[in-house]
Amino acid sequence: MTDTTQKPKRGWVKYVLIISLGLNLAVVGMVLGAAFSGGHDRKGFRPPPDVSGMHSLLRALPESKRSDARQYFRDNRAKMKQTGQHLRATALDARSAIVADPFDPAALSQAFAVQRETLGMTAVDAHNAFVSIISTMTLEERKAYVEALNERRMRRAKDRKPPKFKH
Repeated sequence: MTDTTQKPKRGWVKYVLIISLGLNLAVVGMVLGAAFSGGHDRKGFRPPPDVSGMHSLLRALPESKRSDARQYFRDNRAKMKQTGQHLRATALDARSAIVADPFDPAALSQAFAVQRETLGMTAVDAHNAFVSIISTMTLEERKAYVEALNERRMRRAKDRKPPKFKH
């Protein structure tokens, strides 16, 4: 004799097990990724401590001279806005060159070259502004300014965690 009673099918159990397995693998992947990611700085990118960017140059100025720098940037706001628009346009050109089919490396190189040139000219303008501001300072003010730059550099170096090397 054969048993003609059929057991109810539980097809949903198979799907629950597959979903559970997928979630377990995702959790294991996240744990392993965190364990092997190393000692990354979670605060975001910061320039090396020996680099004095525009922001550092400005922050180290005495307060009386900071107002001169702010005035320079206010006076050149239209030019800086135009430069920003130009940089956004060249970024769009670079993105378009990246997704172009067929890919044209020369077009991407040209877009990057225009960006470099624009950024370089912006840096030249800002450096010229700092030169004119610093040229109005006395020797004592300039020495104090350099000391303030060094202090800021040392403070950033102290705050920076050394990279973790794995053997």
